[in-house]
Amino acid sequence: MERTDDLEDIIEIRDPEINVAEIMARIRENLAKREPSDPEIDSLVFDPGLGGFISLEDGLKQSLQQANLVCDKIYVGDQIRSATGLKDQLANRLRRPLHSLVRFYTDILSSKQVAFNSAAVRVLNSLAQKQEREVLKSREDIEQLRRELEELRQTVEQLRCRSGAERRRDAGEDRED
Repeated sequence: MERTDDLEDIIEIRDPEINVAEIMARIRENLAKREPSDPEIDSLVFDPGLGGFISLEDGLKQSLQQANLVCDKIYVGDQIRSATGLKDQLANRLRRPLHSLVRFYTDILSSKQVAFNSAAVRVLNSLAQKQEREVLKSREDIEQLRRELEELRQTVEQLRCRSGAERRRDAGEDRED
């Protein structure tokens, strides 16, 4: 399917009383006046309470996946809105150099935060891998212990059978005397 950015190509209105071009122009004008919206960071994190009942292990895995996805992202965009009039154009000419200066320092802090986040997520990934290996090893050890326990039970049962047979044999020898 071909992507199109023009709504007129998606929706066809055939009513002669409706001026589609005028409506679209008003919509675009209103959208240009709006403040840019930042992504909702909280919506990127899985909330087990909202997503249903999951195990603690699955919740931790999901959270770690989310941390891996967002640890190196900077969610700070250009906050200067596009100018719609002469007043806004003049104000933006004054704001732009100040905004650039603020962004310069903000970007330095953001890059340091990204470095910290990346290091923290690497540590979490290492801990998760270590924990997964330990769980796997524990399961293998438990399975080995179960096999050994079953072998011991069989050995004990065999010894009981022999002991019972020897007692019956000994009891039979005592009667003959």
